[in-house]
Amino acid sequence: MRTAVVRLCGAAAAAVLLACTHSASTPPVPVADVPTASAEACARFAARLPKSLGPGLRRRDTTPEDPHVAAYGDPPVVIRCGAARSTAYRQGDQLFLVNGVGWFAEERTDDVVWSLPRAFVNVSVTIPRRWPGDRLSFLTDAVRAL
Repeated sequence: MRTAVVRLCGAAAAAVLLACTHSASTPPVPVADVPTASAEACARFAARLPKSLGPGLRRRDTTPEDPHVAAYGDPPVVIRCGAARSTAYRQGDQLFLVNGVGWFAEERTDDVVWSLPRAFVNVSVTIPRRWPGDRLSFLTDAVRAL
């Protein structure tokens, strides 16, 4: 019995040490152009954001800390609530439906910026090409809270 307790305590200590080491070695994601619009809707959105967007994409701190922005993984997926609308979107452009939410994709060299051109409050999600766009499905509950 005592051996099992020692092993359990040793495993718990290792897990705590690993968690501390991991968080200390993962610096906050610097986020420029922090939106300030739609504070109430973005607070509802932020409250429903998940802890992860799937394997390899755990939530990270941002700098500045703000309920309008969130980041996941490395390279980071960056989410901005209340962001400016895409200037690339034109009425009638194709939207990609993910769990009933219509997303517009703006392809760039290193990433894809997904946005909600038909939503009352725009959300932009910048996903580096390393990560598949299916990560948008993790945001459905948050988007519906807008």
